Amino acid sequence: SSWYAVTYGNGTFVAIQASNTTSAASSTDGVTWTLRTMPNASAWQSVTYGNGTFVAIQQSLTTSAASSTDGVTWTLRTMPNASSWYAVTYGNGTFVAIQASNTTSAASSTDGVTWTLRTMPNASSWYAVTAAPTQSLINSQSIQGQTIQYVSTNTYVVGLYDKSITFNGTATCTVTLPIAGQYPGREIHLKTTAAFTVISASSNVFPLATNTAGTAILPATAGKYAKLVSDGYFWIIMEAN
Repeated sequence: SSWYAVTYGNGTFVAIQASNTTSAASSTDGVTWTLRTMPNASAWQSVTYGNGTFVAIQQSLTTSAASSTDGVTWTLRTMPNASSWYAVTYGNGTFVAIQASNTTSAASSTDGVTWTLRTMPNASSWYAVTAAPTQSLINSQSIQGQTIQYVSTNTYVVGLYDKSITFNGTATCTVTLPIAGQYPGREIHLKTTAAFTVISASSNVFPLATNTAGTAILPATAGKYAKLVSDGYFWIIMEAN
């Protein structure tokens, strides 16, 4: 079919079609895809992700749009007027959609559900819109550094403000890392004080020597450390001993 746009967020790729169909697709790895169903048959033109929500818009002189929290189940939404909605993006807490129908109309939304009509500086066919990557307040505070966390349990969920974590337990610790796509540029420092491994709960860590994601973070040797940095997709070990 006419696969027209693709985006990524929260561990999922989403692709949409512009062939007056209800068909879409999602994938967790970009390799194996599963057919999904849009809320109506239309020319789905553009899709984006932000703030935990996928948003898709149509280019068929309609008020219809759609949103999804997982890229699997979609809900019909309403744009502020019927037009050729052509592109949508997300940045700084706001979704923005533009039209390609020689108009001054655009739209914005903070949640991808309720949209407000906006005015462009002149009447034209607006074809593309983007936003520079920004970090949330939580992300910025995390990168600036917080107090060191001491972990002695066998499992640990990395918190929003965790930057430096010392593992001082007696057995392997499995850590649940934040979703890398939500924290591009964030750093997390980990170290051990005893001879046990630290592993990720998911295969989302790139080791020093390869670009193959796995679960290994720290080997079973006391005094090991690693600095993980999110590239927006995975956690990359940038420094380790």
